[in-house]
Amino acid sequence: LGDDCIALLLHVDPQGTRRGQIFSDVKRHERSSAQSLRIGHDDRDEMARLTRAMITSVPVFIDAIEMEKTTISNRSRKLFTLSALYQANQVLLADRKNIPYQDRLSLATEFWTEVAAKFPDWTEIVKGETSAAEIRSNYIHCHAIGLSSIARAGRGLLAQSPKNWRKPLTKLASLNWARSNTKLWEGRAMIGGRLSKSSSAVARAGNAVKMHLGLQLSREEQALENI
Repeated sequence: LGDDCIALLLHVDPQGTRRGQIFSDVKRHERSSAQSLRIGHDDRDEMARLTRAMITSVPVFIDAIEMEKTTISNRSRKLFTLSALYQANQVLLADRKNIPYQDRLSLATEFWTEVAAKFPDWTEIVKGETSAAEIRSNYIHCHAIGLSSIARAGRGLLAQSPKNWRKPLTKLASLNWARSNTKLWEGRAMIGGRLSKSSSAVARAGNAVKMHLGLQLSREEQALENI
């Protein structure tokens, strides 16, 4: 043991103002570190800052986002993980990288506020009026893949109807999000009855939402439908 060495890295921060960012930088390269934990402390990542700011402005998301863990327990009243919302915003705002930060923040806030209004279950979970485990076991919209599919549809909606994107969102409420609706979701959000996290599953689930909203699919998205 006398020949062993342990590396020690010291971060000098006498005022304590960079504590969160240092923590995020260290955790960034840990395999076991939760992505939500890193995003929650990262001030260099503009999308991370935007997502954290947006959460405080969307009523249903306030105190309802899991900010540290990668999964949500069945007993929790949290709706989504921070990493799931972060990834959804990356998709939603992919075509808006050149507009000012504040405009992107306002757009994301307005979009998710409108979306949340179409899902009363989200509010009921947060208020404790409905079992979160029951909703998640029966519906797709309360999972990360559901959030991502809505974001993909939102991106298309903003591109095709930049000024009139709110009205088509009302159709989200009439989409059958039940996991028992295997005719729609099997082979898209689900594989063999289990939710999938693959990029193709997210894309195909997004296609389902886009088509329900009456949006045109891109050439790449249409190719997925023909497989």
